[in-house]
Amino acid sequence: MDDEVRASRLKILQDTNNDLLVRLRVAVLLELDYWENRDPPNIPREQFKILVNNIPGNYQLSWKKRDSEKGLYGKTGEASVFEIKFERRFGRNNRRYYIKGYFFEENDLKGVCIQSCRFESANLRLI
Repeated sequence: MDDEVRASRLKILQDTNNDLLVRLRVAVLLELDYWENRDPPNIPREQFKILVNNIPGNYQLSWKKRDSEKGLYGKTGEASVFEIKFERRFGRNNRRYYIKGYFFEENDLKGVCIQSCRFESANLRLI
């Protein structure tokens, strides 16, 4: 990525007036710290990258105080985590998704850390 494109994306990410989904999608392109080895496991990283571009506009968003400093950016990331919940239809089946993460570095945003990205279905409850 050339410097001009990176600078343009950083500007979008750092503008808190932009919609969270816009900022999230740009952050994924800049730098993504994705926690795959969770219990229960997150969906694979590559599936997340596709999913993040297909989150519908009617998602539910909440912000909470981050209670852990674990991970690569745990000490330097923002103090709040976002939680996104939404449904996607695949054929005749609906899946409910849950995404939790935070942006980093605080006061100089460069990317996003995704702690959780899971789905629940009728037969398998993961969140």
